[in-house]
Amino acid sequence: MTGLLKKDLSLTMVNKKLFMIIPFVALMLLVMGNGDNVSFVMGYLAVMFGILVLTTISYDEMDHSDTFLLTLPVSRELYVREKYVFALLTSFGGWLLSLFFTGAYQMIAGSGIADWASWLGGSAAFLPPVFLLLAIIIPVQLKFGADNGRIVMVGVVVVLMVGIMGISKFLEGNGIDIGSILNRFLVDNTVFTIITAVLAAALALMASLAVSIGIMRKKQF
Repeated sequence: MTGLLKKDLSLTMVNKKLFMIIPFVALMLLVMGNGDNVSFVMGYLAVMFGILVLTTISYDEMDHSDTFLLTLPVSRELYVREKYVFALLTSFGGWLLSLFFTGAYQMIAGSGIADWASWLGGSAAFLPPVFLLLAIIIPVQLKFGADNGRIVMVGVVVVLMVGIMGISKFLEGNGIDIGSILNRFLVDNTVFTIITAVLAAALALMASLAVSIGIMRKKQF
């Protein structure tokens, strides 16, 4: 797997400009927003670095590297597992970079960080949603490829948004303020919420990995 990780890192570094633009944009957003975009920057970097795995899958398909790799001592299962490991490592790396940017900015700006433990805990809350996103996009990319995968992802996002909005409207129509309930639950049960989110993300990734391996086994080259 180490060789595959090195390959994907090399593929990612081929487009060095994009790799450098992502942190630059995050830094500009942080500075231009006067620190109001701290939460967005944390999520942005983790997501953008995480989805770099899609670029490596696209390169593999375009150059037929996936076909070549399977002639080596590389199984389809190992290929898929490496993509998940690479995605997790890059997203975690983006999150660490966001910690550095946002922490340094708050220290330089003078606002400082009163409670480092709470700040780190709140920052870690961005990781489970990113991992859930990866659990969705990786099997979609493997199944439909780069072009069709984007169309499918847009469809998935639209369906999710419509579903969430529909459920919210239905609950509001029945006198249930879902926003207040969620806010009260999150504030009063922070530890439980974090543990639940981590478990949900882990289960989603394991289920996604199983689906992706199944897709790869059936894939014709």
